[in-house]
Amino acid sequence: MCGIYASSEGREKILGMLARMRHRGPDGFWSQRAGKKYPFEVGVARLAITQRFDYGAMQPFLTPQGRIVAFNGELYNYQEHRLDSDSEVQTLAMVLEQGQDPRLLFDGDFAALYYEPSVHRVTLYRDRFGVCPLYYQTRPFVAVSSEARRLARPRMVPPNGKVIIDLATRTARASWIPIPAVLNSRWERVSLLAALRESVRSRIEHSDSGRAMLMLSGGLDSTLLAHYLTMHWKDRFEAVCVYVNENSEDLISARVFCASHGVRLHEYQITYEEVRHDTQRILEHFDMHHNRVLNNPLRWGGGLRTWYAAKVAHQHDFRVMLGGDGADELFGGYGPSRVLETPPMQQRWRLSLLRSMSSINLDRANKLSLAHSVEYRVPYLSAGFSQLALSIPYSPGKAPLRAIATHSGLDPNYYLAAKYSNDEVPLRRIGLAA
Repeated sequence: MCGIYASSEGREKILGMLARMRHRGPDGFWSQRAGKKYPFEVGVARLAITQRFDYGAMQPFLTPQGRIVAFNGELYNYQEHRLDSDSEVQTLAMVLEQGQDPRLLFDGDFAALYYEPSVHRVTLYRDRFGVCPLYYQTRPFVAVSSEARRLARPRMVPPNGKVIIDLATRTARASWIPIPAVLNSRWERVSLLAALRESVRSRIEHSDSGRAMLMLSGGLDSTLLAHYLTMHWKDRFEAVCVYVNENSEDLISARVFCASHGVRLHEYQITYEEVRHDTQRILEHFDMHHNRVLNNPLRWGGGLRTWYAAKVAHQHDFRVMLGGDGADELFGGYGPSRVLETPPMQQRWRLSLLRSMSSINLDRANKLSLAHSVEYRVPYLSAGFSQLALSIPYSPGKAPLRAIATHSGLDPNYYLAAKYSNDEVPLRRIGLAA
């Protein structure tokens, strides 16, 4: 992923802002300027996950027609639409030049900017669930940024959204595509199990190193990802578990899985002194009002785990980290109340949970992992898997995900901490009980 900052302020201001976002793009930054009557400059701080030394992958990209393209994130299936291009950004540029909508073509986590100087127009796009953040303002001047705190009056590009900014009038028009149950007929012929395997494959292989760190806990969601990775990419991943005390169910569960599957596990214990020392930096990278963080224990606790997991990943030279976000929202893992007994109500409830992820789970995970220059990826939210998951009627206890686990040879209950925390049998196997 990268950091984007674009405005009409001039190159010195652009490069200064990119320097402040160096954590999002430590591999260098550059800018492109276009437009005479309404000049606009686009800058990118690059975190090179793929094609690290390929000049054709440099951003921003200036098309032969004088238009500027920049994006933050990944287009996992860009090779299906390569169109004789050399990189993701060039593929995206050609798609945009042809008048196509990248939201309908790409399976990816992305936030994109397309500047057309001939019509004084900046168009912004954001991926389906809002994995990658993007903000804009029209007053006191037009500006676009990957971080809200870099703008005076930030407005968020909505998930699956499109924002058109007119530089002449300094006005913006936002729209978005509702998340449907079925979007691409290609996935109607694929099983949920096959879609998950393809999603995991694309998220781990889409990098120059082909390696990733997995945030592992005691839940079914991350354990199933670990199981898939062990089956097909065992030498390409390691796991990290962040915990507070030695009796943590997450830690015990992670130890059981990794010991029994031969996976290297990094254990990181959060201490009060360390959190107190890091609090101001963590709050800064949350990129929102501090009260919204500190008054929400789930947001703060999840943020701490992501922050320290990304710190471990960075220390061990991983640029990609995987997580199990999205499974609860897709399969109703939180459990609806009695008023949601009808299928239409259940579906609307699931979609509302998915829409809220952009400002809660995903926003936190993206910004706190990139504080350590580590990209966070979410296999459960791939275009194909999420489409198929939403087409399946709701059933309690994430039954479809448990069925995938059983079919893959993983007992969906065995590694859940709540099921075995008082059972010494699995603990004896790894020497944690007498």
